[in-house]
Amino acid sequence: MHRVAKELYEDRDVSIKNAEASKLRSEAKRKRAQHIIDSEANEVEKLEAQADLVELVAFEDQGKAVLEAAIKERDYIQSLIDKIQPYRKFPHLSDYDAAQAAQSEEWKLELIWRAENFLASTGSIPSDHLSTMRLHSAWEQEILPAIQKIQHTMLEGTKTGNPYLPVHQPGIPLLTFNEEQLVV
Repeated sequence: MHRVAKELYEDRDVSIKNAEASKLRSEAKRKRAQHIIDSEANEVEKLEAQADLVELVAFEDQGKAVLEAAIKERDYIQSLIDKIQPYRKFPHLSDYDAAQAAQSEEWKLELIWRAENFLASTGSIPSDHLSTMRLHSAWEQEILPAIQKIQHTMLEGTKTGNPYLPVHQPGIPLLTFNEEQLVV
């Protein structure tokens, strides 16, 4: 969420800077047109210069309105970023590092969810998926214990006659990791 908001902010900020560059180009075009009008140029060149001035005036109000809207959008996005900042999952990290850490966390949860589905549906985890899970940095500390918990739950369900059938939304593992901060 935070990364998306930052990308929107950066996009608006670039638009504002481009508008400032466009304003300078318009001023240069205005001066060039006025210079042609004031010079000994032929009548065709003077008419083209006058047309340039009329166009500049016509787009001036629209340009101001677009710039004001972009500034308001950027400020609003910044206010949203400020509001969600305390809820970031990794607030102590830079934006880039937090995004990387979030991807690692998301992938860890996805691997656990897939393992849970494999175990519930076929009773085993395919070797390629097991190899992938073992490559994750959280394999020993979190993924393997989660798989063991799933296996234990399934075994207990078999003993009691209550088969293990996870009822939850895709992408959200049955297991939770007691994490207080939610926004990435």
